[in-house]
Amino acid sequence: MVRYELVIAADLENVSTLQLMGGLQDPNFRYFFKLECESCGLVTDKESWVCLNKQVLVPKINRYVHLHQKCRGCEREGIIKMVPIPLQKDPEWRRWDEASPYTEAHYRRGWPVPLMKFECEGLEPIDFVLKDGPHWRVESKSGMVYKNVDLSGGDWAEWDEKMNAPVAITNFRWGPQVVKGWPWPWYRTRYWK
Repeated sequence: MVRYELVIAADLENVSTLQLMGGLQDPNFRYFFKLECESCGLVTDKESWVCLNKQVLVPKINRYVHLHQKCRGCEREGIIKMVPIPLQKDPEWRRWDEASPYTEAHYRRGWPVPLMKFECEGLEPIDFVLKDGPHWRVESKSGMVYKNVDLSGGDWAEWDEKMNAPVAITNFRWGPQVVKGWPWPWYRTRYWK
């Protein structure tokens, strides 16, 4: 079983936080990705999706998972189980295994932030895709909140009336990386660009 983490990063201008609309562990957010079979290497044509509130029972192993799919090439079955990352307990210090919104401090240090972990057997996520419209919540340095922000194009900009300055997110990127344990997860990059 291989564990992957979906991490995000972006360049921020006058933005204090960036997170999912439904919070850090939004049960309705759909994660779309292309899959590669670990056995034959076939990549799926269409994206598959998982979300926390949808689970299926796999009779052979008598276990609930979030995705159960058969490879079209070799007929091998693969499963993906989502593992929510624990929420940050101390607002002053973020441990490597805790989830938090993407902030200006992360941007300045060049640290991506994990959104979700995936336990994969037989399938490997190779490309995450943003779909289904706007899903992000942005808060500016003045406290102005922008809801349903669409980052599928990688960039977003608005004007903050309180600060009388632009608020922008550019170079938004996200991708899977293999999680192996200590040290910090963003140093163990496999697909992260």
